[in-house]
Amino acid sequence: MSGSEISIDSLRREIDKLDDAIHDLLMRRTELAQEVGRLKRRERDGRIFMRPAREAEVLRHVLDRHRGPFAKSALLRVWREIMAATLRTQGPISIAVCAPMREGAMLDAWDLARDHFGSDTPIEAFTLPREVVREVMVEETRIGVVPMPRPGEPAPWWPELLALGEERPQVIARLPFLAPTGEAPGAEPALVLSQTAFEPSGRDRSLIAIEGPAGEEAIAEGIGRAGLEARWLGEAPGAEMPARHLFEVAGFIAPDDARLASLSAEAAGSIGTLARLGGFATLDASA
Repeated sequence: MSGSEISIDSLRREIDKLDDAIHDLLMRRTELAQEVGRLKRRERDGRIFMRPAREAEVLRHVLDRHRGPFAKSALLRVWREIMAATLRTQGPISIAVCAPMREGAMLDAWDLARDHFGSDTPIEAFTLPREVVREVMVEETRIGVVPMPRPGEPAPWWPELLALGEERPQVIARLPFLAPTGEAPGAEPALVLSQTAFEPSGRDRSLIAIEGPAGEEAIAEGIGRAGLEARWLGEAPGAEMPARHLFEVAGFIAPDDARLASLSAEAAGSIGTLARLGGFATLDASA
């Protein structure tokens, strides 16, 4: 037996030992996740156990400490599978995704949902975003995936949330968490809806909808005066009501945020009413 064959055989035995160690740690991680789930049941009254802010913190930590040629996109996929599988040991979860068929194939949202929520999580496709919103409303353990709003859409879905009042589902995440690299275009992004509250992760974007007679530029100026940095995501014109505008705002905006109170005061005078629709964690502060 040659020296190279002995070396390869030795390396393979070392890899086998590492595989066993990884497996042992994975089983231990699952045990701990189940214990977390038991503690959550005392607080969450049957609602879904998903904590997107906590998941974002874990993924950032993994990516920040990563070294070597193992692709970060593959690393993230591994961790998403682990987190999704352990989440299902804590309680039921299923996905309703807006992924209509186009030219015989489903749109990007299906693949985004599968990549993020794991290969073994039940997932069902729907044609319209409003169908996804309804699924999330009637089933507390249901997660919804809908297209990212874009300016100029003829029939945006997000006004559906406004019509539901304070009991509306919230946006809690954006897919994909890790943007694709290289020159090739990636999948169209999507947003995740849930009855779980949007929580701060330290690097976040919030979504607010504003209804009133003022136009996009006037509203954006009012947002700026309130000390908020915002990006306009689109408008829903109303035939018998004022137009509604959706903005993505830098940072986590809590219900008692002083900037929101300032914007509310201005809205009452010249802009209109406003509503928090949730938000999402980002990989870095500039996203």
